[in-house]
Amino acid sequence: MIVTIPNSLAPASILAFAAKLEDLPVADIYEFDFGRARWFPPFSMLLLAIILKRFRDARPDCRCRARNHDHHT
Repeated sequence: MIVTIPNSLAPASILAFAAKLEDLPVADIYEFDFGRARWFPPFSMLLLAIILKRFRDARPDCRCRARNHDHHT
């Protein structure tokens, strides 16, 4: 299942994304698509990392991958 990281990196958008993650159906693999190259504000990057870690910890039997993350700073 491909999961797209929100375009807006404001904390409110990332928190809304976290709520959507909670409602995702169970899958064998989740691919997190970071989209186009862009700059991540430090706080937003930290918040997103925590949310993705919690998501992964809650689903220990699934695999998680990142895509389109190579050109982000």
